[in-house]
Amino acid sequence: SEWDCTLEKADTPALRLGLRVIAGLSEAGAKRLVEARQAQPFASVADLAHRAQLDKRDLTCLAEAGALAPIAGHRHGAAWEVAGVERLPPLIAGHAIEEAAPALPSPTEGQDIVADYRKLAFTLRRHPLALLRNRLRHRRLATASEIAAAPQGRIVRTAGIFIGRQRPDTASGVIFVTLEDETGSTNVIVWR
Repeated sequence: SEWDCTLEKADTPALRLGLRVIAGLSEAGAKRLVEARQAQPFASVADLAHRAQLDKRDLTCLAEAGALAPIAGHRHGAAWEVAGVERLPPLIAGHAIEEAAPALPSPTEGQDIVADYRKLAFTLRRHPLALLRNRLRHRRLATASEIAAAPQGRIVRTAGIFIGRQRPDTASGVIFVTLEDETGSTNVIVWR
C-alpha cells in the first residue's frame, strides 16, 4: 500500500507492516517518508529526518515503534539519534555531521515487547506470557494447550492476556471471557 515502507536492507528477510499501524505517526509524514525512500535508501536517522522532512513527533513515533532499529541498531539507539536530529541551516544542509554514537545497551526482549504493545498494540515477537512461563509453571498455572488436553470437569488454574469479553443479554448475568497465552486461547465462563 502507499504507506508501506522498508527501512532495512533489501536482502534482509522481514515481515513488513504498513506505517499506518504506528500510533501517532502523521499521514503527511508517512507519505513524505515513503517518497524519500523511493529515491534511495536511508543512510541514517538524520538522513531520513532531513530527506523526509519529519518533525520530532513523527521521528519519535517511528523510534518508539521500532521502525528505525534497522538503521539505528535498536530502539535505544534510535531514540538517541532522534534526540540529536536538528534542522540544519541552508549552508550545511545535506552534509552529514559525523558523531560517535554512545554504546547504549540493546533493549531486553521484555522491553521490546512492552514497547511494541505501547506503540503498535501488538507484537510480532514472542507472546508476553512466554517470558513468564517458568514462574507460571512453578505456580501450577496451566497453558491453553494443557487446558484443551485436560479431561472434562478437571479444575485448572491459568493465566493469560484478556482479549475479549461477552455479556449477552440472554445470558442471565453470565460473562464469557477469552484469555490468550503463547499456546493459544482459553474460553472462560464466569457464572453470576
